[in-house]
Amino acid sequence: MKKIFPLLFLLFSVAICAQSVGKLRKLGIEAFKNHDFETAKTYYLKVLDKGKDTWETYTILGDCEFWTKNPEKALEYYQLALEKNPFYSGTYLRLGSVYTELKKPDEAIRSYRKMTISEPNNPAIYRIISKVYYENGKFEDALKEIYLAESFDEKSPETAYGKSLILLKMNRINEMCISLNAAKGFSPEVEILTNMHCNKVQENSK
Repeated sequence: MKKIFPLLFLLFSVAICAQSVGKLRKLGIEAFKNHDFETAKTYYLKVLDKGKDTWETYTILGDCEFWTKNPEKALEYYQLALEKNPFYSGTYLRLGSVYTELKKPDEAIRSYRKMTISEPNNPAIYRIISKVYYENGKFEDALKEIYLAESFDEKSPETAYGKSLILLKMNRINEMCISLNAAKGFSPEVEILTNMHCNKVQENSK
């Protein structure tokens, strides 16, 4: 009986701990869904204190820091998450967003590019990379990425709109107008740009 009691106590303690961690996670997720990131962080730091240093824990903590405008701290957590699970593409997406926030476009692009290892045919990834190039004035590179996005989803109005913005910067107005036509309905900006640039082109071609 003396030997059984410590074993039962240990099993009971483990069960209580597990229930406690589960409850903390549930409360943390509820707070996160309500955009109460500080409260969510508090709960997940308690989860971490209980030894649950999983990639999910670090990812949530990183998300909380990112949405409370602490990109440097978010980066630390995402890197820890990556060490725990280097195969989750969502971590590379988050790292890319943080590096973009930190004005480190080269690092952002490298992170986004790693997503193509598991999702090589995902046009959204190439659109994201194109946007980083575009925002940093590298329009030729931005256009190359848009062409890749097009190759996997040639009828996407989002891709067509992104392409039109790049072509406008490159002063390739005729091609831009073709892309704007393919992007009809995607954004109110499409009609505005069409009226500003393409109607004149059409009139001159008559």
